[in-house]
Amino acid sequence: MIVTLDFETYYDEKLNLKKMTTMDYVRNDRFKVWGVGIKIENEPTEWFGEHEADSAISDIDWDTVTLACHNTHFDGYTQLSQ
Repeated sequence: MIVTLDFETYYDEKLNLKKMTTMDYVRNDRFKVWGVGIKIENEPTEWFGEHEADSAISDIDWDTVTLACHNTHFDGYTQLSQ
């Protein structure tokens, strides 16, 4: 099963991936997930807001999934941090 993730997160002039490593960005106290788009196989993409994202990520059986992302280095790491 292919799952595609796209996280939308808080960023500003100083807190962003151009100025920080992915790990430093995601672990920063100001880091915030606004939501995540999740597409499973050929189904329509679903949006899960900030209060639903953790649950939506937890509901996926990651043992049976191939993960696809626009920026896997970021989205994959963010998924693991949820």
